[in-house]
Amino acid sequence: MSAIGRITFITLWLLAAVLVHPNAWGSGWNDYQFNLPGGYIVLRANASDIQIIKTADSGEATILTPQTGVLVELATDERFIFARSDIPSNAPDSKPDQSQQLLTIIDYTNNTVLGPFPEGDFNLKLQELGITHPIAWKDMRSALKEAIQSGRADASQPDIALQGQLFFIAFSAFIFTIGYAALALPLAWAVRRITAYEFSWKALLLGWLATVGLGVLWLAAGSVYRWVDMRFL
Repeated sequence: MSAIGRITFITLWLLAAVLVHPNAWGSGWNDYQFNLPGGYIVLRANASDIQIIKTADSGEATILTPQTGVLVELATDERFIFARSDIPSNAPDSKPDQSQQLLTIIDYTNNTVLGPFPEGDFNLKLQELGITHPIAWKDMRSALKEAIQSGRADASQPDIALQGQLFFIAFSAFIFTIGYAALALPLAWAVRRITAYEFSWKALLLGWLATVGLGVLWLAAGSVYRWVDMRFL
């Protein structure tokens, strides 16, 4: 098989592997859930829908954090769950990415939900409840990592995320390869016509490795590191 034949075969095989894999058709691989004390659950349905929920015996789920917000930090102690949510601002002059934060307190020993509060009212409520210890806030990635390593979450969740990220990187590499070939082949033909320089498949492949392959390796290495960190570090 010629060099161009091998390249074509490998490219088509890669595209087929990406397209038939279920993770190639959505970003749901980054969704997750994990358990909190008292039977509460953190559920990430998508990037703009991360909430604390409580499921009744009937199976009905109740959202306990602001439904228009995104859970960004949480903390727990021997009695309470503390949640911080980003809420998009509805002010007419606000910027599209401007948001405010509301905080919720859940007493999981008696299933009482307090709030949500703005920061000032939240601090007053802490004083009212006699909470004087510092609150050890964790971002959602750190909270998920702790839940996985403590057995409060399905350990396969970061595996699914890694698969999805690698297949997305592979698909992106295929798209960039098409663009690289569309640019490099006519340019090589023009250079050969003008300068009589003999075309080299080796030079083309080295150029592809430099422009696409190294980028793929860099992105893949980052995804693999995040997976190792989530599972083992």
